[in-house]
Amino acid sequence: MFITEYIKVSELKPHPKNDEFFDDITGDAWEEFKESIRTLGVVEPIVITPDKTIVSGHQRVRACKELGIDEVLCDMRSYDSEDQVLQALIETNIRQRGV
Repeated sequence: MFITEYIKVSELKPHPKNDEFFDDITGDAWEEFKESIRTLGVVEPIVITPDKTIVSGHQRVRACKELGIDEVLCDMRSYDSEDQVLQALIETNIRQRGV
C-alpha cells in the first residue's frame, strides 16, 4: 500500500528508535534548514506507516512544528515487518543527510 495525502503534523508520531540512530540538526545548520522549509515548503513528503509513525522526516516534522505549519504531505507505506521499517528509517535518513 502506498498513499500520498496531507496529514496534520500533530497526528504524526516519531519512531521510538529514531533518536538511537540519529541526532537532531542543531545550530546554524538547523536555522538554514528551517529557513529552507519556511521559503520553499517541505519538498520531500514525510514517509509514515499506516499508524502515522514517521519513518523518514523527523527533522522536517520538527521544523513544521516550530514554524507553525499544520499539515504536511505524507507518503503512507505498509511494511511487512518492523525490521523493514527500521531498515527504511536508517537508509532514508543516511541518504537524506548525506552521511
